[in-house]
Amino acid sequence: GVPSCANKWLLGQKLRKEWGFQGYVTGDSGAVADIYNTHFYTPTMEDAIAEAVNAGTDVQSGLWPRDHPWSVHGEYIDLIPKAVRAGKLKEAAVDEALRHTLTLRFRLGLFDPPQDQYYEHISPDAVRSDGHVAAAV
Repeated sequence: GVPSCANKWLLGQKLRKEWGFQGYVTGDSGAVADIYNTHFYTPTMEDAIAEAVNAGTDVQSGLWPRDHPWSVHGEYIDLIPKAVRAGKLKEAAVDEALRHTLTLRFRLGLFDPPQDQYYEHISPDAVRSDGHVAAAV
């Protein structure tokens, strides 16, 4: 079969067209790399990245290490530019992924001044509060 993060039918046809999803799609930690490493679906990691972005996986979940403190590396950051230069991935597909992710971030106000951001004013005590846990269960 086709790995979910590389599945154009699942992400494009079903999720976006039939169900009308307008948000962004995130591959779970390691799921995009698994297209190559575990599923052996593509001959290279660069091809796996191109397949994922072309299918509609807009964001890759971060994998930290590489000397941690919330490291900013990963196959998307490292290989999308190479895949574009190699002609395996069109800039239009990258633009589409960016449009999906940035649209939501703008709607959430994440580019507004911190004092104007709703989420900056939520007390840390509200996170995983008893009321929220009870509502989730």
